[in-house]
Amino acid sequence: MVGPAARARIKWTKGDGSRQVAVFSDPNCGYCKRIEQTFQQMDNITVYTFLYPVLSPDSEIKAKQVWCAADRTKAWRDWMLNKVALTGNGTCKTPVDDNLALGQSMNITGTPAVFFMDGTRIPGAADAGTLERKLASIKK
Repeated sequence: MVGPAARARIKWTKGDGSRQVAVFSDPNCGYCKRIEQTFQQMDNITVYTFLYPVLSPDSEIKAKQVWCAADRTKAWRDWMLNKVALTGNGTCKTPVDDNLALGQSMNITGTPAVFFMDGTRIPGAADAGTLERKLASIKK
């Protein structure tokens, strides 16, 4: 993840982080919350989350609250994994519009959309086995 897109995502790592995925995710998406739980079951992974608020106007408000939080990774994970309410007004400069344009240019029509470092993607909340098999198939 280099270039302007690298500045427009939230990153977290578990284990050595050697296996990388990018996910376009809406803060109000139940399937996005499910895949966040699935990522927790995996080891040696780095997850790059692009806030992609497409479900409702409230999604955009929440995405901006996450981005403007003092610790956006913690805010995102607290909301998605533990239902900790988001706070703040979300009035800082955010990459939300850029993420929406990027997603549209990549024909992302739903969330979550998971991308792998070989350029392939899986739409929806894949289970851990599916993700593990795909990650294992990618040549390093």
